[in-house]
Amino acid sequence: MPHPFTSIIVLVHNGMLLTQKFVNHIFENTDNFELIFVDNGSTDSVKDYLIEGSQKKLWKLIRSEENLG
Repeated sequence: MPHPFTSIIVLVHNGMLLTQKFVNHIFENTDNFELIFVDNGSTDSVKDYLIEGSQKKLWKLIRSEENLG
């Protein structure tokens, strides 16, 4: 029986290493999903990482230029 479709929504504010570990784990262990990141004004390298992944259609990205809390 196939797994049901799952939407995974993740709020991010900086934290490149943790975000990369999370992404690797999801892609290695999850089927039939969409990944949506909400970037809450990140200022480290995770910002570019999330943009690059969204351009490659690996996930969807919602960005805020400032940390909205």
